[in-house]
Amino acid sequence: MELKISGFSCTLVLVCALFFSSVPALADAISPAITGGGRTYSLEEPKTAFYGTGISGRLAEASALRFEGEQETVAGTFDTAMPKLAKAVQLDPSDPTGHILYARALTGKINSCAKPDPAMVNLAIHEWKLIWRHDADLTEQVEGRQQARALMKIARKIGKEEDEHAQAVAANDQANPQ
Repeated sequence: MELKISGFSCTLVLVCALFFSSVPALADAISPAITGGGRTYSLEEPKTAFYGTGISGRLAEASALRFEGEQETVAGTFDTAMPKLAKAVQLDPSDPTGHILYARALTGKINSCAKPDPAMVNLAIHEWKLIWRHDADLTEQVEGRQQARALMKIARKIGKEEDEHAQAVAANDQANPQ
């Protein structure tokens, strides 16, 4: 049996090989480009008695906390999800999944509040910008951009309301001096 390859098919194979080798790969599961930036997410100590010491214990605990936090977020119990996910990010800051789940829990809490806390809004914006601008999956980067922009609108609205309130207080103080 003889295999004959024409000049055209060799060229086609070569072009395909060159093209597909230059297509950028999406982020890996654990990315060195995304970190917590030295930020302290949680002060809670790792459970070394159960998970063990060393990096493998920290990663195992972070994985378990991400799973539990994701379940809590899906259930809508953001107040219990946020500390678990914050600790997961503290234990494994280079895993984009932890940052994504933490940002989703923060955003869910913000969207469920009538008057969101400005510090929480800023923290959520920070987390979404980490995802948007760093080495996460392309679809998650798009989600990060959309969520960050939506939260920036909320932050501007909160800032505008605070400015109006301060101006009203100042006008009231001028009208009624003590």
